[in-house]
Amino acid sequence: MMGTVAPTESIEGSTINISPETRKQAISLSKERILSIVFSEDALAYLVSDKKCIIRNVISEVRLGIPALLVATRWTANEKDVANIWCAVTKFHTSFATIIRHAVVMGYSLFPPPGCVIPPDTFRVDRIRRLVVDNALAFMHQYTFTADGALVINSKFTNPFVLHVLTRLIWCSPFGLHTFLDESPHRQLHYAIGAAGAITESALMEQGLIQLTKGRITPQMTFSTFTNIVLSLDRLDDNEKSVFDEFTDSIVVCGRSQQTNDELSDFVFE
Repeated sequence: MMGTVAPTESIEGSTINISPETRKQAISLSKERILSIVFSEDALAYLVSDKKCIIRNVISEVRLGIPALLVATRWTANEKDVANIWCAVTKFHTSFATIIRHAVVMGYSLFPPPGCVIPPDTFRVDRIRRLVVDNALAFMHQYTFTADGALVINSKFTNPFVLHVLTRLIWCSPFGLHTFLDESPHRQLHYAIGAAGAITESALMEQGLIQLTKGRITPQMTFSTFTNIVLSLDRLDDNEKSVFDEFTDSIVVCGRSQQTNDELSDFVFE
């Protein structure tokens, strides 16, 4: 769980009245701060008890920047506040899944190459079966297929699609996630990569049927894959870890290079 910077009991009761303006400010700052969970083991938290604990910790952090709350020894975040704050996480997860869904077909080349005699739908389903079902987490790696269709893993957990997704989400989205990164964010990116991979697996599975059917992608559906990815990253050998660390460094360098001034237009009309 996220670190607590104020005593938990400071938000479990109420001894003074909190003005509507102060409560609104606290909730607004909490909705921004809570998105930092993508860089933690809580990235895909879904249990109600976990959500409440995360929100208590977030409020404990943001209250230090609100003078009116510093004089309050205790403050209750009611059920409405909890739902309001967690709504920011839900919207974030929805955007996360949308980015992946929109790019997953191109990102994994789920279409037959020129001259291939396999029907496109059959090719797509077979490719996903090889990457997700037959070879667990293969979609997270850099890989190639031989002429006879055999899967070859070239390096683990360095798939360029993950780099694309995290670059866009962390540095090129309105969430401002890059502001939560440490100077050396390797560990933080472990969790972000785990979340990206878990959601990507669900998006690929949607594409793994002849008739595409999109449903809800929820943290509960993806949590086991997220955990599996994070544990697998911790088990890389020295050589694999060296390659992976270079990959995470590339994500940071690439992400920073892609940041733009939001005031600039995408096109220059003359």
